[in-house]
Amino acid sequence: MRCLHTAPPSNPPPVSNDRPQLAAEPVDTAGPAPQAVAASGAPSVVAPSPPVVSAAQGGPLADLRPSRSRVLRDASWAAHLAAIGATAAMYALLWRLVFAGWAHSYDSAIYTRSLWGMAHGHLYNPMVELHSLSIHGNFLLFALAPIAWFLHPAQVLALAQSLAFGATVWLVADDAQRVAVARRRDPWFVVSAALLAGIATTIGAPVVLNPFLFDVRPDLIAVPLLTAGLLRARRAAAFDRFSVGLMLAALLVREETMMVIVGAMTLAPMPRPWTHQLRLRLGVAAAAVGWWALYWFGFRQWIGDGSYEIAQNVASAFGDETHLGLGATAAYKLEIIAAALIGGGGLTALGWRWLGPAIPGLLFLLLSSRMQPLILNFHYVLFATPGVLVAFADGWQRLIQQRWRSARPTLAVAACVVAAYATSSAAPGGGRFRAGNFYLGLDTQEAIVELDQLAEAHALIASIPSAVGVAAPHELAAPIADRDLIMPFATYATRVTPDAAPPGVDWVAVPRSAWASTGRTLVEWHDFRLVGTAANKLALLTRDPAVAAQVPAVDVDCSAPLGSWPSLGLELCAARRLTDGRVAAAIRRTESVDTANTPLVVAVVIPDGAADFARCVDGLVSPGHLPRGVAAVFVSEHPAPESGALQLAVATVDGHPVPARTPGSATPLRALPITP
Repeated sequence: MRCLHTAPPSNPPPVSNDRPQLAAEPVDTAGPAPQAVAASGAPSVVAPSPPVVSAAQGGPLADLRPSRSRVLRDASWAAHLAAIGATAAMYALLWRLVFAGWAHSYDSAIYTRSLWGMAHGHLYNPMVELHSLSIHGNFLLFALAPIAWFLHPAQVLALAQSLAFGATVWLVADDAQRVAVARRRDPWFVVSAALLAGIATTIGAPVVLNPFLFDVRPDLIAVPLLTAGLLRARRAAAFDRFSVGLMLAALLVREETMMVIVGAMTLAPMPRPWTHQLRLRLGVAAAAVGWWALYWFGFRQWIGDGSYEIAQNVASAFGDETHLGLGATAAYKLEIIAAALIGGGGLTALGWRWLGPAIPGLLFLLLSSRMQPLILNFHYVLFATPGVLVAFADGWQRLIQQRWRSARPTLAVAACVVAAYATSSAAPGGGRFRAGNFYLGLDTQEAIVELDQLAEAHALIASIPSAVGVAAPHELAAPIADRDLIMPFATYATRVTPDAAPPGVDWVAVPRSAWASTGRTLVEWHDFRLVGTAANKLALLTRDPAVAAQVPAVDVDCSAPLGSWPSLGLELCAARRLTDGRVAAAIRRTESVDTANTPLVVAVVIPDGAADFARCVDGLVSPGHLPRGVAAVFVSEHPAPESGALQLAVATVDGHPVPARTPGSATPLRALPITP
């Protein structure tokens, strides 16, 4: 303070020691306040009042505000809550997908079998007929293998994937809180930042959520590792050993995460001077590419690689979905770009400077020609996920650093979240939600009926013994993939002929579309018998001699049989013509006769001597498999002529009729006359 050039008063007021001393008073450079002039004309001395120092200036009021670390600690429950909620919701959906729904792809069953094999020392995977590590470089599966001794391997994969999703949400929410607390030390502002980040990067970010909901696989564990490394590098404005180590660890999850690492090392913002980390970045990018090349062209060849041929077969199987018009293809490509930029409430576009790590993954999606309608649902999206998340974090920081006073930015973020969810999100109710795979039964009565039918199919699959070889549709195979031998039905069916069937497979779940083809061949030529059906969509066959056939029960009067086949212990109870012109014949087993080595068929012989096969449950029931006292209805494949005599024969599959007799006659006949 500047002193006044006047004599001090004779009696100065006493100085009190009760007033707290200021730690550092600012210097008043503006000069003293105007002096009051007394009535006598002499200037009076005005004691200066102590300046008010605000909290922002580091004065005593600053001690009344909680520190940033304390605010962050007090609000951390929001990030934890978001992560726990995301983990629980993801696990519930994945469990529904695997154990109560139709799987999206082969991969759930493939990786379930790989994990079970690693836990039990069987590294050959019969689902793809390859070494388990020849599918992808999923070396991290060995860390999950001990858990698969106690839990079903599909449950382990679903749990690991859910935890990876929850960890990813926590990383983004925690980073958003750190940015928010630097802007305002308000606990509720920090809490809302975590909740906003959780919502924007889950249901509002298709590029983040969709790959987690496609199937269960170990690949998604790489997402939190890559995201953690990128967020740390963004906060520090440089890559250090820890961030690089996290990202390189993702290579042990899947070798193709090399794309994210190379994108981060070459396209992420560089601090000035730009040469500061050039050597480190180039070295890490080269190491990632080297690991990928070593795996693809070294390790896979060493353990025996046939995956290229299998990939070609899979691609050709979906070829009909790749032949789209230019307009439809362009629309799907534009959706990928829009989902990446609008996702996360549009903050990804605001933080575009850090979108570099996502560029290789986005280019991979844009250049892919496989299954365009589902490309944004695929797990391939995971290669763009970490880059999109770190761009969101950068966009969030740029947003809250701006001093906006209107509600427009908030409304814009909300609009982007709603738009991304409605058009491209795979979350329940979203534009890409695969309701037909989950069947949550939340919508229509039709969906509830489908859910009941699906429950029947899973119950039928669950009845298969645990130590037997199985062939099943890949959509239902993951729950029963914890065994030594399991094959996709599509692969198994290509190898079934009247002369041969894959050895070791004693139980086969046959989808409805193959009942009259593969199923009939198994029953008529390989002594498989029907042991159950589910909702007229799935049939379970076995050739285990200890399991009796389970034929659908029919109520038929057999008190006056029309004829019999004594050597087979069969009798013809009735025959009638259906409304569509086909012939239906009810045949019952009267005696237990061993016909295991004699595959049999029922045929309707029309007037010109030709035979029209009659099938029970589309050929899944052979007359030789009927249990004693059980009747079944066999229906001809085609309508029979309305005029002329008809006959019914039971014959071997190579065309030799079994002798038949009419009531009261001892003369053997090639076929029984019928008048339907």
